[in-house]
Amino acid sequence: MKPVFICIALLLVFCASALAAGSLNLPVDVNFGAVDRNTSISKAFTIKNDGNESLTAINISSDAASKWNVLFAPSSIAVLAPNASQSVTVSAHVPTDESGNVNIGSVRISSAELSPVIFPIKAAVGGDLFIEDLNVFIIGTTDTNDNVTVQAVKDGETIKESIRPGGMVEFSVRVRNELVSDDKEDAEAEDVFVTITIEGIDDGEDVEEESTTYILGQGDSEWIDVALGTPTFVEEGLYDVIIVLEGDFEGDTITQEWAVKLEVKKKQHDIIIEKAEIFPASIKCSGAGTITVMLANRGGSYEGMVRVTAMNPALGINWEEKGIAIDEMEGPDDEKHAATVPFEIREGTAAGDYPITISAYYSDTIIDDTTVVELIVAACDGTVEPLEEEAAPAAEPPEEGTSEMTTPTEAAPAEEQGSSGITIPRPANIAATVEKSIWEEPVFLAMVIGANVLFLGIVIFAIAYFVLIKR
Repeated sequence: MKPVFICIALLLVFCASALAAGSLNLPVDVNFGAVDRNTSISKAFTIKNDGNESLTAINISSDAASKWNVLFAPSSIAVLAPNASQSVTVSAHVPTDESGNVNIGSVRISSAELSPVIFPIKAAVGGDLFIEDLNVFIIGTTDTNDNVTVQAVKDGETIKESIRPGGMVEFSVRVRNELVSDDKEDAEAEDVFVTITIEGIDDGEDVEEESTTYILGQGDSEWIDVALGTPTFVEEGLYDVIIVLEGDFEGDTITQEWAVKLEVKKKQHDIIIEKAEIFPASIKCSGAGTITVMLANRGGSYEGMVRVTAMNPALGINWEEKGIAIDEMEGPDDEKHAATVPFEIREGTAAGDYPITISAYYSDTIIDDTTVVELIVAACDGTVEPLEEEAAPAAEPPEEGTSEMTTPTEAAPAEEQGSSGITIPRPANIAATVEKSIWEEPVFLAMVIGANVLFLGIVIFAIAYFVLIKR
């Protein structure tokens, strides 16, 4: 019997030891229930120590993917006394690429006295029409002038690259349709479009643009682009940009809104040619005209040594005005500088299109902006296409006693003045057909004369011969 009592005693000691140890009372799981994409969610659960001893160094963690951004508050408990409890809040952000019943990951709770305990985190992510990604293209940044920069931006963030006044910004929004319908083929989102609004940037007024509309099938995504221009004259600072997605599904309007911030920052020097106009735009033969140039200071400081030039060597235009002072501008009605460029076109200038380059400088020598105006110089007289030559009449057969000879005529003038005053081109060195009598031919006359002389010579010789014989 003694061994039996010993075994029972050891069992009682073991049980007492077990009862003396801490014991955690935990939920079976953490279930967020029905949630939407791209939303922040949270849920609380309770940890209780059912044991008779305190639990120390309790740590709470998760193996969920980083895209869920699962956090615990608190994430550790130094001491949890017997029969004490602690509420823990778990929060997460639902990614845009999840749908349906999702096992997010597990909660892992460990302590110095107990082995780790694990239980799941779940959510039912509903289908939706939503903004999946946003890329921002800036044309005309503060530091890179006209270069294009692009960056990915999330809801609530500030666009890292600043934009200068008068720059262009394009928002490229990727929209995805994960709407759920009984018939998957019918889960189309219709009239899907994006509206971008930059609030208060235009002298207190909003600048707003809307995209074209799209139809998105279930599971499809589309990049929707919207471009806006910032005003030429605007105060520096951060401006709220509101991105609104809208679409129709089964008679209901679905909307989602993002908000980001855009910084406007001026360059230190930014002299611009706001306007350059030439009058008249066309000059015939010769004449005079003017170019009106409007300069503005879009930069962040006063400019006292501005220079403007107009150049075209072919027309002899080499004009400049220097020592111009222009204050920093905050609005379209602030001070600007108007310059007038006179020019004269000399007679004999070749007809054609002549580009005249207008350039603006700060600090007298550093070029900051350039534009070109075109002057058309027309010919003094109108131009007429050459007339077609008339066909020559067929030559009649030559009369008897005549020969048809082709002789070159004298070179005619290349052009003749017609009765209408229009210059008519005429070809030179055209062969002409001339009819002459055979008696007018010098060769024939020489032959006749030669024959007569020969005949007279023979007659004289014969007479002389007979006279000599008779003697």
